[in-house]
Amino acid sequence: MALSYSRRLDQLHRLNVELAEAPSKPVFSDGYVLSGLLSKFKICFDISWKLMKDVLIGELGIVDFPKGSPREVIAISAYNGLIADDETWLEMLKLRNELSHIYDGDAAEQAAHAVINCYISVLANFEMDMRTRVGR
Repeated sequence: MALSYSRRLDQLHRLNVELAEAPSKPVFSDGYVLSGLLSKFKICFDISWKLMKDVLIGELGIVDFPKGSPREVIAISAYNGLIADDETWLEMLKLRNELSHIYDGDAAEQAAHAVINCYISVLANFEMDMRTRVGR
């Protein structure tokens, strides 16, 4: 197993543990906690798609990424069985891209609801799947 798998999995695990605490935190009554949740989601998503790319290259020998963009990595990962639901991953990518343009509280709260109600579990399941896949 390559060092990058180990490092990324450790980072992903720490973030997933922190994200899992979100439902017990005052996310919707404290703007600082809300922004922290969205920042952690963004970092967790970025580590996840980069881990996908690492596994595609290191485990499956796929190196012909014309751009290597998250969208492309998600599509190739779905095709190769690393993820089952590429639509959800593309929704997460869209949210990740929109986060830097969210300036009002209502939009931030909607994003936080999506993260808490759907995406935290997707990211946690991805971590478990990758641990199984790379033997760690």
